[in-house]
Amino acid sequence: TVDALLYGTSRNGELALFIKVGNQPPVKLPIGTTADKCVWAPGSGLIAYCAVPTKAPAASFLSEWYQGAAHTTDVWWKIEANEKTAEKFFVPDTRANFDVEDAAIDEMGTFIGWRDAADKSLWLLRISE
Repeated sequence: TVDALLYGTSRNGELALFIKVGNQPPVKLPIGTTADKCVWAPGSGLIAYCAVPTKAPAASFLSEWYQGAAHTTDVWWKIEANEKTAEKFFVPDTRANFDVEDAAIDEMGTFIGWRDAADKSLWLLRISE
């Protein structure tokens, strides 16, 4: 099996997400989010799903987000680690805003569940391929 790693950085409020596959050098993905908003799909395909804020956060975002004082409005992106690509996967309509925390995926890779960091409501997204 090949190991893969997603990790994020923050500098002056700008979030960046990187993918590292095996011994290859890390590659910066075209999205900015924290790895806490990502889940790996089961299986050997090295696919992850990440919630990405729709607007650039403030410079102090990470500290405030971890304290529950700042929130984002997220959309879901699909990351294919072997291809080092990211594409939008799910954009909710304007009535459904959520700030993803505690994301998880079921063992079949059919559903992503998470809690909204703002109001603690539970969300479930069916992954259809």
